[in-house]
Amino acid sequence: MNLINISLYSLKRQKEIADEFDEFGANIVITPKTDSLSLSYGGINLSGIVTSMEEINLIDVEKIRSIENSANISAVSPKLIGVGQVKSGDFESEVLLVGVISEEERKLKTWWDIEGEFPIGNDEILAGREVADKLNLDIGSCRKPD
Repeated sequence: MNLINISLYSLKRQKEIADEFDEFGANIVITPKTDSLSLSYGGINLSGIVTSMEEINLIDVEKIRSIENSANISAVSPKLIGVGQVKSGDFESEVLLVGVISEEERKLKTWWDIEGEFPIGNDEILAGREVADKLNLDIGSCRKPD
């Protein structure tokens, strides 16, 4: 009786783990090659100072799709990350901007609860709730850059 219970628990746990991978994905993060320094000045340790960084371009992303086990890759979603200045009325702030390939990102972010439509065009954005509230954005809002 105990062996059956253990086997059933093990099978149930395996299914739970498989479901979690399906929901959140087994992710591999690829970052650009960087050279960095660890320095000390006046007893203060300064680490992670980047001295050079190679960029990853879309040709490199396509190489990922050609690896030996590429059939096991469900999505490759490169990101271009930067900081942008937004302004609306009295509100002005720097915000994190993340450029993505929408179709690929949507495959990876299945848990996102999006009001409205997922952006598909190069001129569309998906704003987080806090930024949307501060900029008085509604679903489907259209704004022209200053």
